[in-house]
Amino acid sequence: MSGSRFAAPAPETETYLLVRLSAPLASFGNVRGDALGHTSHHPPVSMLTGLLASALGYRYPRDAEDLDRLQERMSITSVAERRGEQYSTLTDFQTVIDPAPKSAWTTTGRAEAVRTAIKPNTVSPYLRYRDYIQDLHLHAAISLDPASEIPTLRDIAAALARPTRPLYIGRKSCAPQDRVLLGLADAPDPLTALATSVEMRGEIQSVAMSGDHISYAPSRATTVSSTDRRNWSDGGLHGGEELTALFEIETPERP
Repeated sequence: MSGSRFAAPAPETETYLLVRLSAPLASFGNVRGDALGHTSHHPPVSMLTGLLASALGYRYPRDAEDLDRLQERMSITSVAERRGEQYSTLTDFQTVIDPAPKSAWTTTGRAEAVRTAIKPNTVSPYLRYRDYIQDLHLHAAISLDPASEIPTLRDIAAALARPTRPLYIGRKSCAPQDRVLLGLADAPDPLTALATSVEMRGEIQSVAMSGDHISYAPSRATTVSSTDRRNWSDGGLHGGEELTALFEIETPERP
């Protein structure tokens, strides 16, 4: 029987939270060796957990279990604009002297004790290097499993529209230059959700998929393992393994 009057079934869709991370300087963290603080080129799940938690009003360590659960449910696809063959990074040389324990004003609106790795009454400066991404332009599609558990993507979208606490991209000095929330999108996969909702600017896009999103990665993708997960309920140390699929795509020319 040739031909059919019945249309093919529509592909199943999933709801994604779309966010934009754009800033003159940003840092996503990476494995740190003594005074050397490098940065990844895509946001780790722990960093995005912290960003969304700030919008929701979570506080660490009070809400450590909620942070662990949010991180456990999250899958991420991030697409970063890349110009040429290299990312543009800046290494900041820092000298720190901490003569005595201090308190400082924080995003909670009141003074709190400063956590520091420097011994009190240290006279000699502590020298360190911290890497930053310059001129960051990145978009991400986030999904949660299970989708119906609180907070839902709609809860998080509402929080990003009116954040409880200030948002920053990696370090507190890295404030976003644009609105973080882009909206919600229904699509069969995270890349489609981003492609239909976001205008890509660079000639080459670097893509990272983690969590359940790895199943959407092409066969040419390189899978790497890193300690992107944070043990929020156990001192906040990084140690949980996360698999990430990395690959590149070319931005199609627009008419």
